[in-house]
Amino acid sequence: MRDLFLTELDRARTLDGFLLHAFVVMPEHVHLVATPRTTPLANSLAAIKRRTAQTTLKEWRRTGHPLLASALAPDGSARFWQRGGGYDRMIRDHDELAEKVIYTENNPVRRGVVARAHEWAWSSAASRHSPESASVQVDRIA
Repeated sequence: MRDLFLTELDRARTLDGFLLHAFVVMPEHVHLVATPRTTPLANSLAAIKRRTAQTTLKEWRRTGHPLLASALAPDGSARFWQRGGGYDRMIRDHDELAEKVIYTENNPVRRGVVARAHEWAWSSAASRHSPESASVQVDRIA
């Protein structure tokens, strides 16, 4: 699922042209630091979430994955993502942007899953560390 999310993130970044400054995909949540250009970021995020959910739920149904039951309501409808649009924040200056990038990329370190941020494959820290093998390119924060 993490790889699928990154594929959809890269697709949306390319199609919608938003600037992606940082990201991390954790086992149960995602952090993104992005700047919209022409398309509202909410539209891009909705597309990423919709395609990720549709593909994952289809695979879970095909394989009978045990997590499928937790995503199904009694009426058979599915909910893959939590309700709500997330926690958007207005970043006011370069220093705050840099702080949010560091916070985002260090999430796996704070959680104790890696010793150094770039060791977590599903993050912009890994993409910055090895740009030639990055699944998603990140934009510099200048």
